[in-house]
Amino acid sequence: QEFTEIETGKGADALDRRPQLNAALALARQAKCPVVVAKLDRLSRDVAFIAGLMVQRVPFIVAELGADDDPFMLHLYAALAEKERRL
Repeated sequence: QEFTEIETGKGADALDRRPQLNAALALARQAKCPVVVAKLDRLSRDVAFIAGLMVQRVPFIVAELGADDDPFMLHLYAALAEKERRL
């Protein structure tokens, strides 16, 4: 299924303001399948948010990085995206 979100991912309450992302995550949990995003910064530009998804074991694939990316690389790219947002 395809979900399109137009809301910003900025802020601590970002997930509350992103109903399409909530729906995608819920469906992924139910179907036991990953959420696929084009780029990590489209999912979030917040390291804590990305880390939280990883801790909750919500699988996601970043198409730009490929299916074989590891948690270390995801944290690095998340940190870069967060820095980019601040700039």
